[in-house]
Amino acid sequence: MAIETTTQVQDYTGDGTKKGPFGFKFKIFNDIDIQVYEGGALRTLGTHYTVELVNEGVNGGNVNFITAPTNNTAIRIIRKIQFKQSTAFPIEGASPSQATENALDRNVMMVQQLQEELDRSVKISVASTSTASLTLPEPVANYILRWNSTATALETIDPVSAALSATLTPTANNFIIGDGTDWTSAALDLATHVTGNLPVANLGGGTGASPSTYWRGDGSWSVPAGGGDTVGPGTSTENTIAIYDTANNTIKDGPAIGSSGQVLISAGSGSPPAFGTIGGRLKEKYVYTGSSTFAKDTDTDFVIVMVIGGGGGGGGVAGDGANAARGGGGGAGGMAIEKIAAGSLGASETVTVGSGGAGGAAGANNGSSGGTSSFGAHCSATGGAGGAGITAAASVSAAGGAGGTGSGGDENATGGHGEDGAGISTNRHWGGKGGMSFKGDGSQGATYGNSTASGTNAVSEGGGGSGGSVASNSSTTRAGGAGGGGIVIVWEYENA
Repeated sequence: MAIETTTQVQDYTGDGTKKGPFGFKFKIFNDIDIQVYEGGALRTLGTHYTVELVNEGVNGGNVNFITAPTNNTAIRIIRKIQFKQSTAFPIEGASPSQATENALDRNVMMVQQLQEELDRSVKISVASTSTASLTLPEPVANYILRWNSTATALETIDPVSAALSATLTPTANNFIIGDGTDWTSAALDLATHVTGNLPVANLGGGTGASPSTYWRGDGSWSVPAGGGDTVGPGTSTENTIAIYDTANNTIKDGPAIGSSGQVLISAGSGSPPAFGTIGGRLKEKYVYTGSSTFAKDTDTDFVIVMVIGGGGGGGGVAGDGANAARGGGGGAGGMAIEKIAAGSLGASETVTVGSGGAGGAAGANNGSSGGTSSFGAHCSATGGAGGAGITAAASVSAAGGAGGTGSGGDENATGGHGEDGAGISTNRHWGGKGGMSFKGDGSQGATYGNSTASGTNAVSEGGGGSGGSVASNSSTTRAGGAGGGGIVIVWEYENA
């Protein structure tokens, strides 16, 4: 069959539902002799489409998509045969006519294919006498292509430079200004070159802009100071607070100047404020570390009381020459806090402060418990229990004392438990640490290692004393540390 047409491209438009057939009339030899584009993207045979030849490709064929092209998508079917000749003709004898025709057709197809590509290429006019090189320079991102100044070769250049460099000389602080016909370099004239208003959104994003605000020099929108029709008084008193008079829409002197220490107190809606004293001012704080008596004043409004019991003493220890001994730490005193109205107080209240428990005497002797602290019959806190004493024995430690407890208060709490005597080996042991009270730490456990030491006394009110410690190679004895004495604190508040 002769090649009597130059057509080798067939275009369609997808409708979103049709998969095929999309026919073509130009001759091909097999299904790989065409390329299919969908929306400008080259598609893959077998993955995106299949080809059905008509009369073995002599009359073209049909393309069927696996998935229908979307609506208004451009579809192009173009012949792209391979640039090779695979038919072998006999050296002698008659040549097969069909093979000869196909080979000739193939040559024509390749020529048409080249012509199609040439038709889409950039060419110099046949009448041109230029000898310029048509070789493209190396591509540069965002640059444009142009002839050089002698029109002998192509070059790339930044588009702004291309437009301006030939006619404009850069001048400091000038702008490139267009007049509708040409570009010039000139200073920006706000009177002639700028029209309209600057959008509000360009000033601080427009945040805070309104009919009642203005743009300030510090870069923010603000309400003008002193705006409106407010009028101040004709005369005023030094240091007087000004108030607003809604009836006359004016500013006037406020309340009379108060005394030192007074504050401005609102009188409610419709009445001006006045200076006065706020009730409940802290009048005095009393700290008792020994038993005493509290006497309230006539202007006392209420008191807040905190009581902490005494801490327990640490346990004593006795060595046996073979095993380490470590006594238990004393427990911390309990705590109670109570707010008491003046009407619930007697003229005087007995303040009892619990003493700290003595440390266990040298030897396997328990520490003593701490004493109870109290404020009259209102609230109290028991002392912490003493830590246990012990005679050295393998893998045995003395127990720490329990913390005391608070009662009768608005808030009641238990003191920290004394730490048990402890050790991780024959040569690494220590007496139990004293329990922590609400005033602070107890006492650090005696020694760390294979050494001998008495327990240490508590370092804060109500804290427990630590247990003693004897080394594994010692037969000596050591005492426990003493617990901290209790404490009572009274905060006294007066009426306004």
